[in-house]
Amino acid sequence: MAAVAARRDGAPYGLGRVLKVGHDGVDRVPIERSLVVDPVLKHALSHLRFVKSQQPFNADPVDFADWRERVAGALDALVCVLVFEEDRARARAEAAAALEQATEARQTPHRFLPSMSNRHPQQSDLI
Repeated sequence: MAAVAARRDGAPYGLGRVLKVGHDGVDRVPIERSLVVDPVLKHALSHLRFVKSQQPFNADPVDFADWRERVAGALDALVCVLVFEEDRARARAEAAAALEQATEARQTPHRFLPSMSNRHPQQSDLI
């Protein structure tokens, strides 16, 4: 039988639990910490990544405004499931900025037209 390396407390490496001592109101008791992300939070983050990946690259400011509103909606949904207040405040601020950009894109569409330096080359540009 092969020898298994063990920690000082005798538990084999990789098989021990992650414990944190917490207070349950009466005694200090060990509480097992979960290293698993809450599925609702994971879904909200995945949805935000998906929405952000749908950024339009055409010159239509209406498409840009619609996309920024979808990003704001995804951020608002994320705010409801974030654990820490600091993260919630940051997501709220980013959602407000996205809505502001959407409004600005609808009011002044000429500001959101791509310049020659940041647009993708067209077939006619390559000839």
